[in-house]
Amino acid sequence: MAQDWMRGSQSREQLPRIESEMRTFDRAYQQSQAQLDRADCYDYFFFSKTLRRTRRCLELSRRVEDARRRLAELEAQRQQILSAQNNRGRQDEIVRELARHGCGRQYQQEAAKRQPQNPFSFFWQDQDGAGPGYGPTGPTGPLPFATYRTLCVRTCDGYYFPVSFATLPNHFERDEQVCQSKCAAPTELYYYQNPGASVEQMMSYRSQELYTKLPAAFRYRKELVRGCSCKPAEYAGADGTPGSKPQKDAPPATTP
Repeated sequence: MAQDWMRGSQSREQLPRIESEMRTFDRAYQQSQAQLDRADCYDYFFFSKTLRRTRRCLELSRRVEDARRRLAELEAQRQQILSAQNNRGRQDEIVRELARHGCGRQYQQEAAKRQPQNPFSFFWQDQDGAGPGYGPTGPTGPLPFATYRTLCVRTCDGYYFPVSFATLPNHFERDEQVCQSKCAAPTELYYYQNPGASVEQMMSYRSQELYTKLPAAFRYRKELVRGCSCKPAEYAGADGTPGSKPQKDAPPATTP
């Protein structure tokens, strides 16, 4: 048990480094994507687009994909650590008991570290450790001084993909537009707070409902929903015809 606690403590200490790297690569991704969009690197045909095979365009595309791949790797590490913290309340109680019974100075130090540092500490607690009425985003929604991860959720099957890895609430509307532009199927923008929250705790920007209350939450993990696709040619709209009725003003989609 002591070894498990030590490993969990070491993992938690890695979170600030991982999230700092995520912010760095997110900036690189956003900058490279913006350069790619401005460089006239795509040929468009109806609802599809292809990358022009020039040296400049290929280099910009490589930077975008490198940053995206690194962000995905860091997010996987982050989610692994957060998943291991689901039993944090029980672990905290064990650490307090070990410290109370004088089982080692390291437990006393860790128990002290786990105490709230200021009266507003509940704003940063995860859902398991939050006080009554408080979720991962505060009592009434996003906190203006915190940073958030935003994700685009496809409402027909619950599939989601990242929009921003560290953004502010006043940029949610812009992220919502990006979300809608990248998928032919109906989508909603969701968000959760950095650091400490996870996908299971993300909330809808518009309805403020948890993702887990979405009827199609995680449905994509269980089945392939026919006609539910971000590709206009594969999306079946209201009349059931593939390629019909993509979202209004949606430019070419690139997300599968």
